[in-house]
Amino acid sequence: MQGWIKLHRKMLNSSVFQNPNILKFWVWCLLKASHTEYTTRIGIQEVTLLQGQFPFGRNVAAVELNMNPSTIYKYLNLLEGENLISTKRNNKYTVVTIEKWELYQSDNEPEEQQKNNKRTTKEQQSNTNKNVKNDKECKEDIYSDLPSEIHEPLKKYIEMRKGMGKQKAMSEQAVKLLIGKLNKLAPNNTELQIAMLEDATLKNWLSVYLPKPEQSANPFKDKLKEMMQDEQSRDNSPHVGYQGGLSKLLQEPNRD
Repeated sequence: MQGWIKLHRKMLNSSVFQNPNILKFWVWCLLKASHTEYTTRIGIQEVTLLQGQFPFGRNVAAVELNMNPSTIYKYLNLLEGENLISTKRNNKYTVVTIEKWELYQSDNEPEEQQKNNKRTTKEQQSNTNKNVKNDKECKEDIYSDLPSEIHEPLKKYIEMRKGMGKQKAMSEQAVKLLIGKLNKLAPNNTELQIAMLEDATLKNWLSVYLPKPEQSANPFKDKLKEMMQDEQSRDNSPHVGYQGGLSKLLQEPNRD
C-alpha cells in the first residue's frame, strides 16, 4: 500500500466519471495495479505481472469495495468495453491490465511534458527574479530621501510589524505614509523621528506618536519652581522671606 497514482483531467469528460460507483471501481483498479514488474503466486502457480497489471477476483473485490459480486463483474466488463482495461482469464484466475498505463502512470513524463515543465519553471524563475529586483528597487526608493541615521530604526519597525502577522505587515504605500507622518510630527528633527520609531517598535504600536512630556508627581511644586525662576529672572532681588518660604516648601517631601 505504498506509492501513488496519477489521475488525468480528461477523466472529467469520461462516462466513468458520471457514475460514482463505476468511478470508485476504476480508481480501485488503478490502485491495485503494479507500478513495477514482479512475480507472485496465485494458488500453486507462479505468475509474473507487468506494470499496470494485477490479479483479479470478483469475490475479493466485492469485499474490498463493499459491492455485490455480480455488480463487480458488470463493472469489469464495462471498463473493458471502454478500452480502459483488458483481461486475461483462465479457470484459475484473471489478470487485469490497465490500458495505456505507460501513457499517464509512468514515472517518466513524455518529452513534450518535460519541455513544458522546464519552460514553466524557467518563466517562474524569471518572474521571481523580476519581483525581487522590483522589490529591491522599491525599498531603495523609499530610503533614498531619508537621512542615513533613520534607516536602521525604520527597518526594525517594519520588521516588527511583519512579525505581527501578514495582516499587520507594511506595504510600500504604508511605509510611505509612515514617513510622511514622521515628517509631519517632527519636521527636520531626525533625533525625534528616531525616538518615535524606537518607542513604537518597543511597544509594538501600529503607528508612531510624539513622546508624551514627563508629568511631575507634584504639580503644585512645579508651579512653585516656575514662580521662583520668574523671580530670579527679574532685575531686583527677591524678598528673602518669600524666597526662603518657597525653598522650604520645595524641600518638603511629597504628600498624598
